[in-house]
Amino acid sequence: MNRIIRLITKPWFSFYSRLRKNDKIQTEDQTVNRLLSFYLSSIILAFLVAAIAAWIIPLLPKSQDGIKAILELILAAAAVKLSYDFIRDVIATEVSAAITKVKEEQGMKLLEDLETLRNQIDNSTIKQNLDNKYLAFLKQSLGAESLKLQAISPKLMNEYSMNRSVFEEQLDSKYRYERNFREARCVIHELPKGFLQVLAVKGISDALEIPLRDAIERTKSGRDLHSFRVDLYAYLSAWLVCSLDNDNDMLMPLEPIGISYREQASPDKEAYKTAITKIGETILNGEYKNFNYYPPSDPLQSIEVRKVIVERLNQIIGLIDNYQYERILRQ
Repeated sequence: MNRIIRLITKPWFSFYSRLRKNDKIQTEDQTVNRLLSFYLSSIILAFLVAAIAAWIIPLLPKSQDGIKAILELILAAAAVKLSYDFIRDVIATEVSAAITKVKEEQGMKLLEDLETLRNQIDNSTIKQNLDNKYLAFLKQSLGAESLKLQAISPKLMNEYSMNRSVFEEQLDSKYRYERNFREARCVIHELPKGFLQVLAVKGISDALEIPLRDAIERTKSGRDLHSFRVDLYAYLSAWLVCSLDNDNDMLMPLEPIGISYREQASPDKEAYKTAITKIGETILNGEYKNFNYYPPSDPLQSIEVRKVIVERLNQIIGLIDNYQYERILRQ
């Protein structure tokens, strides 16, 4: 039975396939138009089957009413089966073509996006910094003559071609900075929490120009400068540590810490900036050596390491300038 049905439906489907030209890929409009054409073809086929039945059955003698009824059922069943097979094949073909089109478009878009992303990475500041750092260490390991400037950012290639000697001096400077930076990453973890708290209080004392004794009292829990001390301590113990450990010149966000100490209704940005500046000065001039909790091992003895730490602290000042307190509140 199935073989007979396939023999009957195959010519219809072959005819339909010729009309659609066996396109494996098609647009949305083509899919809609062809499904509409198929729907109209199905209606015509149904009317044709009904016309044949209406023409054949009345020709049978009245004495064969039972045969007529059986024949009507057979024709009806055949029509349903033929319609089902035809509809299934056509819809499967159209959906497959539409899916293929979508896959092709998405595949092309993905390739374009990847190429765009690759170009952005190649020309990004992050890529340049990574390449510069990599070449700085390679120069120390292999020597200047063995450097191969392949697959590095176009900007560095241009700098190298313009003046090789200056480029090599910049690599040496970068190497020294990275060496100090790595040491600063280790040193910052050796500073006890108590010492960082003292640094925060000393920064508040210098920024607000109040005696250190008063600053210690007013920064205690429940007092007016407590939130100021908490924020500064967070900058030193969280922002600074994470910036040295993981930041890779991208700048950690300030919003998770925020600016809690306010002058009237607005955050006192100037007080924060002055306090951070004063903390940096304290670190550079070595005044911290007599502070409580400072380790006897003197982890900040290297001036180069102190400069790296202060450089990172100064970056917080720029973030404070751009801090939008009202915007954070609305969120």
